[in-house]
Amino acid sequence: MEDKDHSTGKGWSGSGAGAPAPSVGHEPELTLGEALEQQASTSEILKAISRSVASLPEVLKTVVTSAIRLCRADQGFIARFDLYPPQPGRGSLVGRVALEQRTIHIPDALADPDFDHEAARLSGFRSLLAVPIFRAGSPFGALQLWRHDPRPFTAHQIHLLETFADQAMIAIENSRLFEELQSRNQQIEAEVERIESLLRTAELLREVTAAANQATSVEDVLNIALEKVCETSDWSIGHAYLLAQGGSSPELASARIWHIEADAAALQFRRRSEQLRFLPGTGLPGRALLERSPVWMADIETDPDCLGRDPDRLLGLRTGLWLPIHTRGEAIGVLEFFSRNTGKPADEVLRMIADIGTQIGWVAERVRAGKGLETARDLAESANQAKSAFLASMSHEIRTPMNAVIGMTELLLGTDLTDEQKGFALTIAQSGESLLVIIEDILDFSKIEAGKLELEKREFNLRECLESACQILGGRAEEKGIELACVVDPETPEGIAGDEVRLRQIIINLLGNAIKFTHVGEVVLSVSPSIRLHHDFPAVTEEGEDARRLCGLHFTVRDTGIGIPEDRMGRLFQSFSQVDQSTTRRYGGTGLGLAISNRLAGLMGGRMWAESTEGVGSTFHCLILAEIAAGHTDMVQADPNTGMNGKRLLIFDGNASNRMALTLQAESWGMLARTARSSAEALEWVRRGDPFDVGVLDGADLALQIRRYRDETSLPLILLTAFSGAKDGELEHFASCLSKPIRASQLYNALLTALLHGDVRTALNPAPTDAAVSAAEPKNPPDGLRILLAEDNAVNQQLALRMLEKIGYAADVADSGLKVLESVRRSRYDVVFMDVHMPEMDGLEASRQIHQEFGGSRPYIIAMTANAMKGDRELCIAAGMDDYLSKPVRLDEIRGALERYREFVTSK
Repeated sequence: MEDKDHSTGKGWSGSGAGAPAPSVGHEPELTLGEALEQQASTSEILKAISRSVASLPEVLKTVVTSAIRLCRADQGFIARFDLYPPQPGRGSLVGRVALEQRTIHIPDALADPDFDHEAARLSGFRSLLAVPIFRAGSPFGALQLWRHDPRPFTAHQIHLLETFADQAMIAIENSRLFEELQSRNQQIEAEVERIESLLRTAELLREVTAAANQATSVEDVLNIALEKVCETSDWSIGHAYLLAQGGSSPELASARIWHIEADAAALQFRRRSEQLRFLPGTGLPGRALLERSPVWMADIETDPDCLGRDPDRLLGLRTGLWLPIHTRGEAIGVLEFFSRNTGKPADEVLRMIADIGTQIGWVAERVRAGKGLETARDLAESANQAKSAFLASMSHEIRTPMNAVIGMTELLLGTDLTDEQKGFALTIAQSGESLLVIIEDILDFSKIEAGKLELEKREFNLRECLESACQILGGRAEEKGIELACVVDPETPEGIAGDEVRLRQIIINLLGNAIKFTHVGEVVLSVSPSIRLHHDFPAVTEEGEDARRLCGLHFTVRDTGIGIPEDRMGRLFQSFSQVDQSTTRRYGGTGLGLAISNRLAGLMGGRMWAESTEGVGSTFHCLILAEIAAGHTDMVQADPNTGMNGKRLLIFDGNASNRMALTLQAESWGMLARTARSSAEALEWVRRGDPFDVGVLDGADLALQIRRYRDETSLPLILLTAFSGAKDGELEHFASCLSKPIRASQLYNALLTALLHGDVRTALNPAPTDAAVSAAEPKNPPDGLRILLAEDNAVNQQLALRMLEKIGYAADVADSGLKVLESVRRSRYDVVFMDVHMPEMDGLEASRQIHQEFGGSRPYIIAMTANAMKGDRELCIAAGMDDYLSKPVRLDEIRGALERYREFVTSK
């Protein structure tokens, strides 16, 4: 098969159109040798076809060679129309095949009128044979044979050539399919490589992102980014620049962060690189910074800056990449990478790698924000420290004169005064107490705002806490002529663990507000356990023993006061806010009580809210979360042996809330309570002989009528009176007297005394006043304590000396810490009342010195200071003091401190 035949694809034509078909030559039958030769050639062609996937020219050559040999031709050729399209026509062999699309046999080209005789003479061929090769029904090419002499091909040879043409088509089709498969495989391999590259880059981004999220500095994430990018992309060198603000304009300078080899050439490259500076737009790093997009350099030798870093080309670097670092649209640095490879990463990979600059920018922004937060935090801490110091100073400076005002007034009330003088003194005392409440509110609010207020946790009796709060406000309720009652649900735990002082503060605030805004009717405090613990306290999620020890407590304070307009309910619980200005002027107050109470409830895991109807009254609710005290014994618990269980109690009180409180309490002790709403109803029950063992009555008039039917032995009676106690003559016919609001312990003792027929004149009236107690104190106590008073304020010195004198003690005085030490060294003292703020040496240092010098033989030290902030007590105890009193100090507090000293001595 000659090249010219491949290039032209032309042949010789047979007879013209309409000429009789040339006869087919008659040759003898095949000999055995010829048949074997044909079989061998066919087998060879089939073997070649099986290998055609690897070599199409080889199989086509085999087909043509076999066809020439078996068909006794002088030359053969396969023309492919897909490569060399022929011109259809009868003047050439392939043209006639393309025209007629069938096997063409020309016995003698010179005898065929349509054939190009000139071409035939020039080629020297006379007999010609061509078989079309079809694919999908269309001619794809032709298998041609030629003979020099006019010797026609036989029918067997024509059939054999048609067979060879089919086999050639099979080989060509197999080769095409193989080429398509190879091309497709190459595409798949390229796509797999691309995807793997993207996955490696994505993993790189993930690792850099993870590192960025944990990094505390830009330098940390730069180190990680350079290492990961170089390892993933097989780049030899990685280096970081950061934008420096020095000089007249910003410029890129080396951050001295590298991923680089440690040989001499690399170190020289690093040294030269760190000396370079780039303005935005200059050099490849400056260009990446200015354009805020990656810059790729296919040949770094064309860049003078890069060439100058490795002039001898010792590192073999060929390509470079520069990535900008930016945040919030602002470029802050550039990463540069160098590789010894010449291939450029795919655009998708470059775009993904470019995101590393964004990740680093986020870290830079976070670090910058973190530094800003640290600065703000430092300023806030400094401000809080200054605020705390100011609060401590203010507390001390206010309490010092308040100590004198309240203490001296207390002493004054214990002297002989006219009614007018006593009224003046009482006004001073009440005003001082009111001022102290305001000061405490302001300090509490300030501590809450500064986050300095923390709750204590200790076990206490809940009922006692509530009753003591009612007791404190009982006098104010009596002055206004309103009832004050406390109702405790029987299911409420008696003992809980929490901050008793702060809970009492909440209750006193709520009760005080209710009494202030109520002019007629009642104020009722009630408490019950929360029946929807997980609903009311979503933070309680755990189950089991720990959850069962938790208890939600629901407190309500209901009044029949003026109420709150609906459009002003939103002002409740806001700092320094009251319902309106007219209320502020009429009723007074700072507007901090409810705000503080609400914050305290929040610290206790709960909340506060209110309901109100103008002109009808209000109900304030408070939820707190508490822990039930382990093994706590009820404060008042009936003993079956006392005979109280099953006793029948008659209750008469004109107030429904008082009746409910008395009934619930009596039933908790096993008594059978029956309440009368009117004195007539109670009298009727007694008159007709209804059995009662004891009676509790509000009012003395009913007792006189009951005594007409029942004597003191058969029906002992207990009188309920106002807070101030019974009037002269009212105790006749009564076993005892209780003042409202009623305390469970007093009621229990009174009922027990009456049922056991004890001293019917034992009255559980309110505790005597400090003045009365002080009058009964011995002038010369039997223990003969030697006391040293350490106080630098002259007024407070006189106050403390007079208070000690009232309870029968004298004291020496020292006005500084140094003088305290001198006095203790000179004389033996049992007790030292120690002020903290004193000149020359403060009370804390003086206490430490006393500990060091005297050890176990030292005096008992009681702090008596105006420092009342959180931690002040702990500071005093840590300095070696044994007890702590905060100013203003009252007589009963001094008595209590001395009593604790006696217990301390006894325990030793």
